[in-house]
Amino acid sequence: MSTTHPTEETRVLDAAFGLAKQAVPPLGHAKAKDSLQQTFPALSFDEVTELYLRATALADACYDAGDQCRDKRMTDAQAITSLCQRFPGFSAETYEQALSWGYFISR
Repeated sequence: MSTTHPTEETRVLDAAFGLAKQAVPPLGHAKAKDSLQQTFPALSFDEVTELYLRATALADACYDAGDQCRDKRMTDAQAITSLCQRFPGFSAETYEQALSWGYFISR
C-alpha cells in the first residue's frame, strides 16, 4: 500500500470513512453518500454505495478495536494489522484514524 500515491479507490474509501464515522443513521448515511457522490462524480451510484458500505464496516469495527486495546487484549499495532486485513484498501492514515476513533468512542 503506497502512502505517497494512493489509488483512486483508496482516496474514495478514506473520504467515505471520514463521512461514515460521523453519520447519524438513517438520514446521515444518505447525506454522507450524496456528499461522497458529489466529491467523486465520475463514480456510479453503485460504486459509491459499495465503497461507502466498506467504509461503514470499518467505522463499525472501530469500537471493538479501541476497546480491546484499552483493555490490553491487543496492542495498537495488532489492532491496526487486524483492521488492514479485515478491511483492505484504506490508507495507513485511515487505519490509524480508525483506531483513534475506536479509542474515543469506547471510553
